[in-house]
Amino acid sequence: MLTRWVAAFVGLAVLVPGVVRADKITDKVLAAVPTDAIAFVCVPNLQQLDSDVQQAITNLGLAPLINPPGMASPIGLLEQFLGMSDGLDTSGSLILAVLPPAIPGIPIPQAALIVPATDPKALLTAMGGTPGEGGQWTLSIQEKPLFAVAGDGRMVLADSAETAKAVADGKTGIADSVSQADRDAMVGLDLILWVNAKKLIKTFRQQIDGFVAMMSMMQPAGSIQAAASGQDQIKMVLDGASSFLLGVSLADSGVGLRFVMGVRPRSQMAQQMKVVNTTEPLLNGLPPDSYMLAFGQSIDPAATRAALGDMDAMFDAMAQAAQLNEEAANTLTDLYKEWVGSLTGVRGVASALPAGPNGIIGLCLLLDTGDSAKSLTQLAEAIKAIGDLAPEDGEAKQIIEALTHDPEAEDINGTTVQHVKFDLAKMEDVDEEDIEEITPIIGQDGLLLRIAAIDDDTVAIAFGGGSDYMQRVIEHAKTNKPLFDSDPGVQLAADYVPADRASAFYIAVDRIVNCVGEGARALDDEEFPVHMAELNAPIAIVGSGGDGWIRGDIYLPTELIDAAKNAIMGIMMSQMGGPGMAEEEIVESPK
Repeated sequence: MLTRWVAAFVGLAVLVPGVVRADKITDKVLAAVPTDAIAFVCVPNLQQLDSDVQQAITNLGLAPLINPPGMASPIGLLEQFLGMSDGLDTSGSLILAVLPPAIPGIPIPQAALIVPATDPKALLTAMGGTPGEGGQWTLSIQEKPLFAVAGDGRMVLADSAETAKAVADGKTGIADSVSQADRDAMVGLDLILWVNAKKLIKTFRQQIDGFVAMMSMMQPAGSIQAAASGQDQIKMVLDGASSFLLGVSLADSGVGLRFVMGVRPRSQMAQQMKVVNTTEPLLNGLPPDSYMLAFGQSIDPAATRAALGDMDAMFDAMAQAAQLNEEAANTLTDLYKEWVGSLTGVRGVASALPAGPNGIIGLCLLLDTGDSAKSLTQLAEAIKAIGDLAPEDGEAKQIIEALTHDPEAEDINGTTVQHVKFDLAKMEDVDEEDIEEITPIIGQDGLLLRIAAIDDDTVAIAFGGGSDYMQRVIEHAKTNKPLFDSDPGVQLAADYVPADRASAFYIAVDRIVNCVGEGARALDDEEFPVHMAELNAPIAIVGSGGDGWIRGDIYLPTELIDAAKNAIMGIMMSQMGGPGMAEEEIVESPK
């Protein structure tokens, strides 16, 4: 029964991602979910959902592809699935509640579907139900016998008469179990999945522990430490998670996806997942021109150090598996943990560069280290430790000897720039032809990192683009201006992601696609079949958190979805022998 109800909601989710609105999930909705529910799936407003789905289908030009047209209506699909024709309250909330197993020890949860109804008895009659004693009804859906109870403004369907009656008679609901962070996250969602992680884990703990033990036994010989570390991480989640929320929303301008994890206060998980929210720009000082990827994150050093402290077993296992010098590996591990544990922020960008001798990709990282001079000293110590890692001969030694460090390689406008280079020419398996093939992509400098202290706190790292790109990185980093805040794509997403955030990540799919095409041309490969117009509509991924919760929001602009749809359809038509796209056709989305 549960599988069939979940399948119905998944069918709705495929068609419906919802709308971003200012309305809230009311206490009335949460009051309808049984107090003992392990989880629930909810459509807060059926009519709004139906309207938004049909509008999205129109916006994306998908209406001609949906046959019969009624498949575009979530309400129509629900009526077809349940066999309804009268009495459905289309302005109400549809809820699927997942309940504890009826028989203790047998991990088969129960389910109850709570359907909004203007006239529950008329609705049950239209569905072919038969009334019985005590307000109970019996009916059949897809040849499956079910039980129903007509309540106040709703109808409850379940596998058993006892479950249907218990849900219908419930007075308190699940509101007290839903945190304020989850309530806030429910704002604007049209499709919601909420899970009480504490109840879920408690109900199925025996099965979960058995699965973890089985996975541990399947680890290859010599991986005992890694397996133990993995088990510790799983136990941390099982002991620390309190709830999970997934939601989807849709507006004319795009689709929103949301995830929230509730974390038990003072748990090990809470310590490691603590984040630092800010309303300040997170991408300050990055060169914004032609970015493909851009991100920024504030960091809580204490949370980082707590997480790194639990990774000692994994680091040791990696060193033993690679047969590395133990002393050098421990030195390198300590340097890494000290360096990463000091970071308070990180920003980065991947830019598409004009084709030329310096490659077509520029990468930049700006690290807030607390002490840039100390960080550069740690870099030199790490390079030395890497040199002592491997045995005297063999492939590992060859790889390490290809790594070089020059602490005073360049002076760019008064800034000392260090070089860390991996020399491909020193690798036996790499010949000149191999290097020549990738040079148009990475540039004539090869695999070279340029590193410089921007001020007492900030360290800049750049790859690709030659000295010219590093010069731009240094100039932007020293001004530290929030140029990304005025970027049209960043502004487009601003209304749909939290302003108070700990991290932000933007993915310009159009520029990535076009850079791949440029790379194919540089390598003289077959012409890449898609070229996208400049959309200024990146995917936005924003992370935030607070006391007892972490949250992630993803925003997908309609323009990008439409352009991707057009590109895929063009490729499919071309492969099927249809007109497809001309070789230089630009895939655009209507404004």
